[in-house]
Amino acid sequence: MPLFRISLLTLAFSAFFSPIIQAADTASDWAKYEEAKKNALPKSAITALDPIIEKTLADGTYDEALKAILLKAAQVTAIDGNNMSAQIRELRAYFDKAPAQLKPMLATALAHAWQSYYNQNRWQLLRRSASSAGDSTDFLTWDATRVRSEIDSLYTFALGNAAALKRTPVATFNAVLKPGSLPDAYRPTLYDFLIHDAIAFYSLGEQGASQPEDAFEPEAKSPLLGTLEEFLAWKPQTTDTASPKLKVIQLYQEVLRFHKNDTLALALSDADFQRILWAGKILDSSENIGVQGALHKFIERWKNYE
Repeated sequence: MPLFRISLLTLAFSAFFSPIIQAADTASDWAKYEEAKKNALPKSAITALDPIIEKTLADGTYDEALKAILLKAAQVTAIDGNNMSAQIRELRAYFDKAPAQLKPMLATALAHAWQSYYNQNRWQLLRRSASSAGDSTDFLTWDATRVRSEIDSLYTFALGNAAALKRTPVATFNAVLKPGSLPDAYRPTLYDFLIHDAIAFYSLGEQGASQPEDAFEPEAKSPLLGTLEEFLAWKPQTTDTASPKLKVIQLYQEVLRFHKNDTLALALSDADFQRILWAGKILDSSENIGVQGALHKFIERWKNYE
C-alpha cells in the first residue's frame, strides 16, 4: 500500500522517528539523550532534551524543537505509567507558550494525545453525563462529548491560518514526518498534511457515543459520489452541524478547492480518490453500484496519471 508522509504524532512517539536532524550546538545534547534512552533512564533523557528545546526554540529550528518536545512528552508519559493525561499536560504547557509557527503542529500532537486518552478511557467517558463535570477545567472529570469537542477545537485551531500553512512546504518538518513511498507532490504543504490528518480523525465517527435524532446521513444520490465539480458545488443541508461526516465532506471540499488549478494534479486527484473511497465506506453496501460508477468516472478523468 503506498504511503504518504507518516505522522510521528500518529505513531505515538515510537521508534519510527526520522533520523535526528541536529543543529551544531545540540549534537552533544542529543548524544546524552540517546545514551539515557539506551540505558532506560527517562529522567536523564528529559534532562538532555530540555536544553535542546530551549536552544531550538530560540534559533527557530522548529522541526527539531518539535521533535524534542514530542520525545520529552513520551518520556514523561512513560514515567507516569503510560497515562496519556500526563502527555496532554506536557504538550499543553508547550502549546500555550509556543511561537505561532509551531502551534499548528503542536495542536495536532495534542489532538493525537487526546484521542489516545479517549481510547484509554472510552467506556468510563461514555458512562459520564455531560453535566457531571459542570464547567470544571479538570479534564479528568470530562465526559466523552467534551473530550471529542476538545479534539475538534484543536484541529480547528491547527487549520485556522490556512494561508500560512499553504505556503509552508511539508518538508519544513522533516524531523518529525517520516517520508513514505510516494513523493511530497501528493501532500506538498503543511496544510495538506494537517487537513488529511483532520479528515482521518473525523472519519472515525463518534466511536460509541449516542447519535442525535437529526444525525446527518448523506445519501448515495447526493453529490457525495458526483463528479469533482458536483461535489465542490454541494452544500449539504442539515441541522446536525457537528456531524463528523459533515466535517469530512467540508474538509475534502476545502483541500480539493486548494488544488483545483494545480498544473500537476497529483494532490487533487488523490484527494478526489480518497473522497470516493470514504463515501463507499459510509454508505450502505447496497450502494456499491454508485461507488463503482463514481470510480469508473474517476478513472476516465485521470487516466493519464499513474
